[in-house]
Amino acid sequence: MRARGQNRYQIIAVCLILLSVTLNLYPAGMLSTASVQPQPTLGSPPSPTNVNGTVTVSPAAVGDATNYPLGTKLIVSIKLANASSINQYKVAIATWPTILNPLSIGYGDVFAFANGQNFTEAKCINGHGLGCGLRAAGQDGPGVVTFSELSLAGPTINQTTSTLFQVMYNVTGKGATQIHILPPTLSSGAGGNTLAVGRVDGSFSNKNCGAALCKPPSVSVSVARNSTLVQQRSILFNASRSVPLNPSASIVSYDWIFGDGNGNVVTSPIVNYTYPGAGNFVVVVRVADSSNAVGFWSFRFHISRFFIDLVIGPDDLTIDHTTFVLQGTQINIGVTVENVGTQAVNSTLAVLLSLGDRGNLTLKSRPIVNLGINDRTNMTANWDTANYAPKVYRVMGRVDPVRNGTVLVENVTSNNDISAFVQIVTISPAGLSLSVVSGVSLLSLIIIGVVVSLARRFFNRKPELEADLS
Repeated sequence: MRARGQNRYQIIAVCLILLSVTLNLYPAGMLSTASVQPQPTLGSPPSPTNVNGTVTVSPAAVGDATNYPLGTKLIVSIKLANASSINQYKVAIATWPTILNPLSIGYGDVFAFANGQNFTEAKCINGHGLGCGLRAAGQDGPGVVTFSELSLAGPTINQTTSTLFQVMYNVTGKGATQIHILPPTLSSGAGGNTLAVGRVDGSFSNKNCGAALCKPPSVSVSVARNSTLVQQRSILFNASRSVPLNPSASIVSYDWIFGDGNGNVVTSPIVNYTYPGAGNFVVVVRVADSSNAVGFWSFRFHISRFFIDLVIGPDDLTIDHTTFVLQGTQINIGVTVENVGTQAVNSTLAVLLSLGDRGNLTLKSRPIVNLGINDRTNMTANWDTANYAPKVYRVMGRVDPVRNGTVLVENVTSNNDISAFVQIVTISPAGLSLSVVSGVSLLSLIIIGVVVSLARRFFNRKPELEADLS
């Protein structure tokens, strides 16, 4: 019975030692199942960077619940601040015409000449006039003023802050409307180089919503930012995050104008829209709330004729062993790539092993030839881990970006690779490669096991001595 009990404690000590070895081979923080490249998400279209001036509405906010009855005339100025010399501009302003309707346009002082014959101008009010170049795109219509000037005497600007033009409005109803600047066009030089420009809207309100003047809704627009902005392919536009700013108000309508001249006005917060052809387009969305307050949002973007994108998705890298893999195990790795573009393409698909400072080792690669639209292709690789030291390794599936010669032609490259981690271990007493903390833990358990065994032997021996003395 003593031997059997002693063996039981010794077995427990050995199990604790093995458990310590298993738990301390690698700290938990070193383990990971996969590291995946970010996937396309919804995000607002980018604002211009390195802007050359800012177009603003002055005064920025006009409002009074009693001083702007129906029929009142209001003049606002469209100003350009902090701009270098220009020789041409074109700016469009939108309001809700049942609240604030444009009547006429007045000249500003951005171009100053002794006589009035050194520039040309074009104007459009409510869709009427010689300057209605956006009418075909559906944007020169009720509530929209478009004005452009071209200097015939070379680039010039009057001062740091100049007035481009003025607009006289007629107050036609009670409510609130944003005085919204659509993406402006400023150009400079003989070649008409287009300059990036910022914009700051204004607002008008002649109605109280509770204890304060009504405010236009905060319009939030996002586009599926996977860069699939290509003709004849659906694009997701989303304005559902727009919010009313007035007490107890709710959003009651959405109106989209997509600027491609088909005359469609879509009335839904979320729209899947397809452009039939390539080009540069301005999208405008108008959002109204239940207190008769109206806000706008607009942006310009480019629709491409072609779109090229090879994708390795989150589930397209498969590894049959990833954690606590014994040294010498044969690991099978699979990788799949899909052509989500509009053209058949060529590339190279590979499985790589990261060796840290020594770079990447190609476990296997093969060419992709004429991969068709929406087609998928895959490849498998074998990794013999016999000669690899116990640690965590990064395995990558990668497809080369599509090029025309040396020129990169793939529209999206952020989804061209994906990675996961593999942990190699060994059960060799001389090769545990334990850390200091792990070694101390193991030694402590060994000592505890020995002490328990000796103590058990000592206490079991004492009755025998007493029996012998008797």
